[in-house]
Amino acid sequence: MQEKMNDDANVQTVGEILRNARTKQGKKLHTVADDLCIRVTYLEAIENMDLKNIPQPPYGIGFIRSYAEYLGLNSERIVSSYKQTLHGITEKDENVTEKTNNSSKPKLYHVLLGILGLGIIAYAWLNWPLYQDNSTMEAFESNVNYTDVPQPLIIEETEMTESENASNENVSDDETDVIVAEDNTAAAETEKDNIAMQDAAKSEVKMLVIGPTWVEIKVNGETILSKTLQKNYEYIIDDAENTTVTVGRYYNVKFYVGNSEIKPITALKHTNVALKEFLNINNQE
Repeated sequence: MQEKMNDDANVQTVGEILRNARTKQGKKLHTVADDLCIRVTYLEAIENMDLKNIPQPPYGIGFIRSYAEYLGLNSERIVSSYKQTLHGITEKDENVTEKTNNSSKPKLYHVLLGILGLGIIAYAWLNWPLYQDNSTMEAFESNVNYTDVPQPLIIEETEMTESENASNENVSDDETDVIVAEDNTAAAETEKDNIAMQDAAKSEVKMLVIGPTWVEIKVNGETILSKTLQKNYEYIIDDAENTTVTVGRYYNVKFYVGNSEIKPITALKHTNVALKEFLNINNQE
């Protein structure tokens, strides 16, 4: 029963912080809802910490973060407090910390093992030989027969005949052809690299915000952006082929591939829109 009361107190703290900050700034709930493109019912649920009516993560957490930033509060601390309230992380951390403190005390046999190990290391260090026995090296050197070492071969220089000179000239021409072929291969590889760079540029999408709206961007199902954005905000989507976009006010966001504008977001479709289809259309054009 006591744990439930503590949880209720923590739940109320997040909602009261947001409500008190809004009240001090003289903002009406409907005004905040219009500015953030978030429904009034969701904002009321957040302020009252009505967990049943707050959207599930990541949407609910994104709404709380946007609301805190809008009021000028520390959004990371607000979201962290909400997560602790939602999942009961605080009590788990306290139990883990208490167990860690109890288990961190050294036991007697650990101390004895440490002393024994230090003694072994000290004994090995003191009895390690400080010099090397050179008798083996001297015996090896005495058995080496230096007369068996082969003498260098001396090659006499001779004048080249006319036929040999002609043969060398032909070889030089063949080497020139090889160099030209290598240059052509390098040029072809450079052209392929340029084409690959152009294809990579086509897979990038620039998002331009022309008015306040809530935007969520996911890459391979993982949320990388979820917040309310203001006018003149730009964002480059590198991996557009694996990206989906959700927009609140669809008419306040524009998308570009290079210098060409694409329109993946419409009034009828502005939730979890995959950009890959529009990239393919743009490449075909």
